[in-house]
Amino acid sequence: MSAARTTAPLSLAGSVPGDTGGPRRAARPPEVALRPGTGHRASGLSVQIPLAAPAVRLTPREVQVLRLVAVGLTAPAIGRALGLSEHTVKSHISRMIIRTGAPNRASLVAFGVRAKVVPVPVVDVALDEREMFLVSMVAAARTYGEIAKALRLSESTAKRQVQGVMARVGAKDHAQLVAHAAGAGWRPRAGDV
Repeated sequence: MSAARTTAPLSLAGSVPGDTGGPRRAARPPEVALRPGTGHRASGLSVQIPLAAPAVRLTPREVQVLRLVAVGLTAPAIGRALGLSEHTVKSHISRMIIRTGAPNRASLVAFGVRAKVVPVPVVDVALDEREMFLVSMVAAARTYGEIAKALRLSESTAKRQVQGVMARVGAKDHAQLVAHAAGAGWRPRAGDV
């Protein structure tokens, strides 16, 4: 074999100190450099989406899995699509959750949207501030009880409102809600408290 191959990595140029965005020598598969820590502010209410380290590396396979999580596929369906076992898919998701500090799949998708590795679908729906706040709460892994308390609603009303936003954007689960809401204009943002 010749010298190590060079690749054009899937990275956000300049997101890692010293990274020029140019080709790298790779002894293993290229990785994606991501910056976590996002939030959203609406109507005087704010939510911090808890995401950990300053730079997290995802392998190309993890990015593939994350993109399929964002479109609402289950672990068995992702496994079939990528030729992996369900256990391997769950391992990829678990590792990404641990490394990013995301508490669940919806938060993981918010991380991917902010890092621009999860494609944002085109959704022809405009979300109002309250709906955007609901999406932020879901992305921050808040329970229906916590959402209800923040909005001074009953838990069942909070659940109905989240389900209403899911129906409006065409999402079948919370992870897909985050991706579809991004297509409707919602963005996880850094710096919100």
